[in-house]
Amino acid sequence: MSNALQKLREFVEYVEKLAKESEHGFSPKKTGILRADFTKLKLLVEAEHYRFGHNIIPEVEFLQNKLDAILTEAESRFEVHKAEIECRWLKYLCALLLGGGLLGLLIKLLG
Repeated sequence: MSNALQKLREFVEYVEKLAKESEHGFSPKKTGILRADFTKLKLLVEAEHYRFGHNIIPEVEFLQNKLDAILTEAESRFEVHKAEIECRWLKYLCALLLGGGLLGLLIKLLG
């Protein structure tokens, strides 16, 4: 097994561990950075493949698919978390507007 392929495997395992530990997933910016890092390692593996003639392309494709699945799931969790925050703020805003409207009506009635 090539050294570059081992690094690629370890990188995918590292990302998988990060994704599992992350409560809210990954932002699109973070997934973009992780995909770029994966691509750099993948290019090193492909360079070794062409230099030494190892048949490692199926394993690289497997790791690519695994990383894509991990990052897609983590990014989905981030989007859900982001929507929950936006919903929470919308609830606060509605309560503030409703509370302000009732207070204004009370002041008008008493005044």
